Amino acid sequence: MEYETNVQTGLTSVQVEAYQKKYGANVFVTEHRTWLTILQQQIFNPFSYLLVGAAVLSLALGNILNGCIIFVFVLMYVVLGFHQEYQAEKTVRMLTALIVPTVLVRRNGILVDLATSQLVPGDLIILEPGDIIPADIEFIETRDVTVNEATLTGESIPVVKQVADRGYSGTIVTTGTALGIVTAIGKNSMLGSIAHATTQGHRESIFSHEITTLGRFVLITLIIILAAFFGFSVWFRGAHIDITELALFVIALAVTIIPEALPVVVSFCLARGAREMAKKNVVVRRLSAIQDLGSIDILCVDKTGTLTENKLSCADIWGDKKDVLISASLTNSLLAQEKKEAAFSFDAAILKATQAEACTIPPYEQVHYVPFDPESKRVLALYRDNNRYLLVSRGAPDIIVERCQPGTVSAQTLQTWVQEQESRGRRVLACAHKEVAQELNVHDMAATHDFSLVGLISFDDPVKTSAKTALTRAKRLGITIKIITGDSPVVARAVAEQIDLIKPTDKILTGSSFDQLSPAEQSEAAENYRVFARFNPLQKNELIKKMQECHNIGFLGEGINDAPAMKIAHVALAVNNAVDIAKESADVILLRKSLSVIIDGVEEGRTIVANTTKYLYVSLASTFSNFYTMAFVSFFIDFLPMLPLQILLVNILSDIPLIAIATDHVAPEDLKKPQTYHMKKMIGGAVLWAIMSSFFDALFFALFLHKKPAILQTSWFMMSILTEILFFYAIRTRQFFFTAQAPSRAIATLSLMVVATTLIVPLTKLGHRLFQFARPSGHDIMLLIFIAMSYFCAVEIIKYCMRKVQ
Repeated sequence: MEYETNVQTGLTSVQVEAYQKKYGANVFVTEHRTWLTILQQQIFNPFSYLLVGAAVLSLALGNILNGCIIFVFVLMYVVLGFHQEYQAEKTVRMLTALIVPTVLVRRNGILVDLATSQLVPGDLIILEPGDIIPADIEFIETRDVTVNEATLTGESIPVVKQVADRGYSGTIVTTGTALGIVTAIGKNSMLGSIAHATTQGHRESIFSHEITTLGRFVLITLIIILAAFFGFSVWFRGAHIDITELALFVIALAVTIIPEALPVVVSFCLARGAREMAKKNVVVRRLSAIQDLGSIDILCVDKTGTLTENKLSCADIWGDKKDVLISASLTNSLLAQEKKEAAFSFDAAILKATQAEACTIPPYEQVHYVPFDPESKRVLALYRDNNRYLLVSRGAPDIIVERCQPGTVSAQTLQTWVQEQESRGRRVLACAHKEVAQELNVHDMAATHDFSLVGLISFDDPVKTSAKTALTRAKRLGITIKIITGDSPVVARAVAEQIDLIKPTDKILTGSSFDQLSPAEQSEAAENYRVFARFNPLQKNELIKKMQECHNIGFLGEGINDAPAMKIAHVALAVNNAVDIAKESADVILLRKSLSVIIDGVEEGRTIVANTTKYLYVSLASTFSNFYTMAFVSFFIDFLPMLPLQILLVNILSDIPLIAIATDHVAPEDLKKPQTYHMKKMIGGAVLWAIMSSFFDALFFALFLHKKPAILQTSWFMMSILTEILFFYAIRTRQFFFTAQAPSRAIATLSLMVVATTLIVPLTKLGHRLFQFARPSGHDIMLLIFIAMSYFCAVEIIKYCMRKVQ
């Protein structure tokens, strides 16, 4: 397809507007859920089926009032669940909008960073290593371009691309630079047609997997126990049993063990956490990543931009200042030269120094450009000036100098200058050039020696003032910070010592030394060293694997060569200006590259895990306790210990304060260790608490068994809610209740409302008529309060003993 595109200026605004109307936006099939989809998910779920079944059964048997009230309960849960899920979906869309992918486009004669969704056929886009091609294109200019097309073909070997070759949406530029014209966008692209026919899978988080496992376990156990309970009740009571009432009781009993508010609580926690993290410049690409971030205990970072400002400036130059700056400028990316600005810090610093010194850059034609990579540790550029060719190189001093001819200055003198600069935390680059007789290909450029050394430049990158504070916070959270950098050991040490990460006597491990260690020694080194210098991507990848043997690892990356390590880390983080493939590999995107920002994210993640764990613990312990007691007691009395509607009301009222658990405060000591979900341990603990609670249930029935059925049922209703709320307040923190951090205002307010409702409703005509409550005496209420407070004191004593044992 031909487009009226001027290669020099790109499309005009008029053309863009016309093409947008014709072709639409460059987007695939959306994965966002509509409000209707969310509503359907809330209506069509096992819990709703269970309650609707109970309501239909009640109506069929003539109990219209009970049936209608159960339908009202179903409606309440559907509305509440829909509201929270819809808010969570809005949060996901908000987060997605914060990390919109962009591409460099030539329009109206200028280069602009444009959201990839705004591309139209005919647009001219500029691609560099690490870019994900945002639409199908035809290459019209290429400089040593290779593309990884594994997303389409499954073949990981990069494919060489020449002029007129095709590039496909979703594939990754691995080397070189290119200019391409967009030929197809959105669902009309190759990847778009695949996405239209299939649904992309997503990675299930640890928490989601554990919750799914818990749900299956509860469901299977529930069916078996309730079937046995129903059958045994019929056999035990015989002709004296009311089958209808028993069926409704069994269904209501089933409801008690299902943490029906769990989806609401989790959605609220994650959505609120995601919004709070976004305010702190941390954006999660999936909501469950918040919980994963709270689990890390080692954070691996590069020093540049994380511990330092990443605002390089030329500090000193060895050699003729203008010659060195001109040589360095020629190895700036062509993009930096064309835009008169740079995305890379070195290029930006060189450009600024060149402008300050009023250096005149020769108008040479660039033939080939080989960007920096961690393996070669240098940049190469070949220029043509009429019939002359000039090969320019810039990179690590040791790499550049060893490829230069012996000069008038000794290698020792150069090394002394480099070491003196690096001891100040400055990074040093060397510049060299060589005239060649003919045009060279990329392979010959890389093999060339006998350069002439032009000079050396040192760059100052100040340490962030917040780095020390962030490091202290990390230690307080039990997070070990490790630096993994490609810089020299001297520079890495200077920065690490400035932020007190290491002492002057501590050793630093280099990549070459790491390779010489045995596997066991590598594991030991990964555990003991804090700073790793001169590590290439393969060494970095192996180091992360060694750390993962005993730890949960967070890894911050931003370059194309960081992607392998990011793929295997427990939590991958990337900055918003990282290359596309790094952001694609990341679970968390940082809008501002800073150690303090990451620590904020970890703290928020641990808070969310702590609060959702509280809900699970309270919900499971309380429901197990009520389930055990009601199922057991019902065999020894000739009436139900609590009516079905009363059971449902207990569930609703006791869940109300817990729904706001995302707002609860978490004690600093509860954030000191990584927070993870251990469902088996949690269920085991909940069962033990339930057994302890059963003793107080036995005490209750010993004191109230002689009462009238309606009084016992009403008192048991009140007792269940009061003890569950008190249990929550006791175990929400490991500290003693009166010295612990106060709960959030939302939880305190809702708790008081629930307690008031619990005590008042049984005294009203509405409670008598709808729920068949009976008015308890003042003596009964005082007795209930005594049992509840005794229970609370027992929980505090057991909690204190458990804390001492731990």
